[in-house]
Amino acid sequence: MSAPATDTAARVRQAITWTAFAAGYLVTYFVSTAIPTPLLWYRPLERRFTFEVHPNVLAMDFMGRILLSLVAGGVAALVGRAIATRLPSERQAPTLRMFAAWAAGLLIFTAALYVFLLMGRTPFPLALPEGYTPR
Repeated sequence: MSAPATDTAARVRQAITWTAFAAGYLVTYFVSTAIPTPLLWYRPLERRFTFEVHPNVLAMDFMGRILLSLVAGGVAALVGRAIATRLPSERQAPTLRMFAAWAAGLLIFTAALYVFLLMGRTPFPLALPEGYTPR
């Protein structure tokens, strides 16, 4: 009977680790969107990356924001794993529920922030380059 209990405890520890990763990832994504944060930006017209807060040319921050969030999520997963291995077995399930609630709440807040930011955005086209003639 000890093998299934050990297997269940290992699964709960793994779930705590993954929910800690999700919470760390989402809090970093939310904060880096809400607060001006230096990120890795890709400039497709120049085909290069820059590290800055907000470029004043055509650029996209998606890859830099994802990379930053993955690193923060990895650190949070390591902390969650350390917490999960030191917890007594009767405290693991409540800790898992707590991390899951935090991850769900952060997902809701991050999605709401993006809906709010994108709702009023009006896209505008870039000016055509000099000498451009339509075909």
